[in-house]
Order: sequence, then structure tokens, then C-alpha cells
Amino acid sequence: MELLSLQTLLFISFLCLFIFLVINLKQTPTTGLKFYPLVGSLPQFLKNSHRFLDWTTQVLRDCPSNTAVFRRPGKVQGIITANPSNVEHMLKANFQNYPKGPSLISLLQDFLGRGIFNSDGDLWKVQRKTAS
Repeated sequence: MELLSLQTLLFISFLCLFIFLVINLKQTPTTGLKFYPLVGSLPQFLKNSHRFLDWTTQVLRDCPSNTAVFRRPGKVQGIITANPSNVEHMLKANFQNYPKGPSLISLLQDFLGRGIFNSDGDLWKVQRKTAS
């Protein structure tokens, strides 16, 4: 009886994993980096870490819209873009919709301080008014 329960549990677990992977593969973006189940685009990042800037430039050049989608392990997506209209949309027209968040601000604080390039919300508005 216990063996049957263990087999049933394993079967259901593998079935759920299979369904999860199939759903994620169907949602793979059509432009951008190749996506692998469970590890996302991580293998490509590791393979090209020694030439990261050249590689991202080539990826963006190969995408028709100059915008590429990548996935980190799990279901977290990221976007890199070199399209001027997208950059203007994110940095000027709708900046409040694209916050950096406390973890990124903390990570970059030693390098960028608390200036316009490393702030969100009201602090960013003050920095922007000062700069313009």
C-alpha cells in the first residue's frame, strides 16, 4: 500500500513538472535569448560573461525591435533595449512604472550614490528637477 502511494505521489509530481515546463516553453518570447527550462537564459549569460558588452550589443542588433527578452531561473523576466522610443518611454514618459527597487538601489549605491541614476519616486523627481 505504501509503495502504491509513493508511486502515485511520484507520478503526480512528474506530471505537474511536465505541465509546468510545457506551459513555460509555450510562453517563450519570440525575440531575444534562447530559453531553457528551469535555468532560463543563464547558460547564455555564463557562456558570454567574458564578452558581455559585445554579446549584448550583438543580441540587440539581431532583434528587429532592438529589444530582447531574457529569463532568469524561475519565471522572472527581464528586458534589455537599445530602441530610442522604448528608452524614452521608460526614462522620461513613464518612469514611475519602472522602479529600480530597494535591492538594485542598494546594490548600486557605492557606485552611483543616491543621485538621479539610482533613485525612485520623490527623490528621483527632486533629482530630475535639479538637473533640468
